[in-house]
Amino acid sequence: MTILVTGVAGFIGAAVAGALLEAGQTVIGLDDRSGPSMPALVEQRLAALRMFPRFRYLDLDITEAGAPVAIAALAPERVIHLAARTGVRDSRHDPGRYLSTNVGGFGAVLEACRLAGCPRIVYASSSSVYGDGSAGPGNMGVPLNVYAATKQADERIAAGYAASFGLHITGLRFFTVYGPKGRPDMAIWQFVEAMLEGRPMLLHGEGRMTRDFTWIDDVVECVIRVLDLPHTKPGSADVYDVGMGAPVALTTVVSLLEASLGVRADVRLVAGPAGEMADTRANPEPLRAVIGYAPSTPPGQGMPIFAAWLRGWRAATFA
Repeated sequence: MTILVTGVAGFIGAAVAGALLEAGQTVIGLDDRSGPSMPALVEQRLAALRMFPRFRYLDLDITEAGAPVAIAALAPERVIHLAARTGVRDSRHDPGRYLSTNVGGFGAVLEACRLAGCPRIVYASSSSVYGDGSAGPGNMGVPLNVYAATKQADERIAAGYAASFGLHITGLRFFTVYGPKGRPDMAIWQFVEAMLEGRPMLLHGEGRMTRDFTWIDDVVECVIRVLDLPHTKPGSADVYDVGMGAPVALTTVVSLLEASLGVRADVRLVAGPAGEMADTRANPEPLRAVIGYAPSTPPGQGMPIFAAWLRGWRAATFA
C-alpha cells in the first residue's frame, strides 16, 4: 500500500512514517521544511527515513496553487495529513501564515484526495479545539487563539468534504505529544535546555497549569490503528482525542526532569500567557472503543527518557 504522509520531516510525521516503513509499507513523504525544528534535527529525521528503499521524499509546499494536482498525481491509497503550523504563541505573531497552511493547505490535501479517488484520510487536529472549556465533552469550545481556530475550521471542512464526496476522514486531537526527536519550541524541551545551561526557567500560569502529556510511541500506534480501521460508511468524519486523560501540573514535570538530569531548576513563576488553555484533559475512551488502544505511557516513565535523549543529542550535535 502506498501511504502519503504530509509534514514528514516534523516530529510526529517522521515517527509515523518510520513505523509504516518498518511494517513494510511504501511511504511518500511531503514537507517544505519550514517548521520550528532545528535544521540539524530535521535532517536527522529525514536521513533515518531515507534508509528505507520504499521511502520517497518530495519537497512541496501544500499552500502552492498547483499542490492539489501535484499531490493527486502521486496516487496515494491512504493519506496521513500532519503538515501544519504548530504552536499557540506563534499564531499570535503570524496569523495569516497559520490560516494559509492549516486551513488552505488542509483544503488542498482534501482536494487532492478527491481528485485522486483516495477515500481514506487521517489528519491531525489538536486539544486546542476545546478552547475556553465552554462546550461539553468531545465538543469544541470558543477558540482562545488563531491556532485553535484553524484546527476547529479543519474539523468542519473535513465533515463537509466527507459528506460531499463520500470520503472517510478521521481527525485526531493530539494532546501535548513529546518524546525523542521532538519539537524545540515545546515547553519541556526548553525546560531541559534551561536546566542544563543553568538559566532561569519561566513557569507560566504560576505553576498551576496542567497538560495531558502523550508519549510519541503511543501516538504513532494510535495513528496506524486508525488508518487501518475498516470503512464504517462513506461520508463519515470522526474525531477522537489522543491522550491519556491524566493531566499533570507543570511543576510535577519540572520535578521529574530535575530527578532525571540531576540538576536543580531555577524556576521563576510568571502569569499565564494570553490565549493559552489553563488545563487540558483528553477523553481516551471513544478511541479505545474503536481501535482497542489508547495512550498509556505516564510522564514518570516518558520524561526521563526524553531528558536523557535531549542531553545526549545536544552533546553529540553541538560538541
